[in-house]
Amino acid sequence: MPVLAVLAVAAGIGVLVVRRRRRTTACRTVPARADLGMPTVGPPQDTDDSKAAL
Repeated sequence: MPVLAVLAVAAGIGVLVVRRRRRTTACRTVPARADLGMPTVGPPQDTDDSKAAL
């Protein structure tokens, strides 16, 4: 009978350890570079060249 109690406690501890490991690894993210592009500085440039004809 004491063997069953020890086995039950060991199984309970094993379940808790596995659940804790899964919870911590599920929340982690992999660091990655983000391409944000170059910011535009100043007024926007004309693309239709309507001012160049004046």
